[in-house]
Amino acid sequence: LNPYQLRANGIHVWDNPCDPKHRLSIHDPALSVRIPLEMVGTFCSFATRVPTQEELDSLPHIVLTDTSPWDPSRVSFSPHETEEEDDDEGQVASVSSVYHSARRVAA
Repeated sequence: LNPYQLRANGIHVWDNPCDPKHRLSIHDPALSVRIPLEMVGTFCSFATRVPTQEELDSLPHIVLTDTSPWDPSRVSFSPHETEEEDDDEGQVASVSSVYHSARRVAA
């Protein structure tokens, strides 16, 4: 699955293992369902299997992608997804640096 295809369908995808604020997961905010992801090398994945007929009949179906054809050149995203566990606490608003040339000190 392309994570951007899921995002275009309103599904939150947290696939950055270096992000300390979010667990690796796929989250459907409409159903409040979270699918945990695990890293396999450099790939995020989750185990799947064919559901039983009983599971198909009794459990909710989670739709991750839209039924229309996927055209990544026609998709745009806001710079930041929001979620209940996502807040701006501790977020850096800007970063700047100042260069000071080294002075030679006589010994």
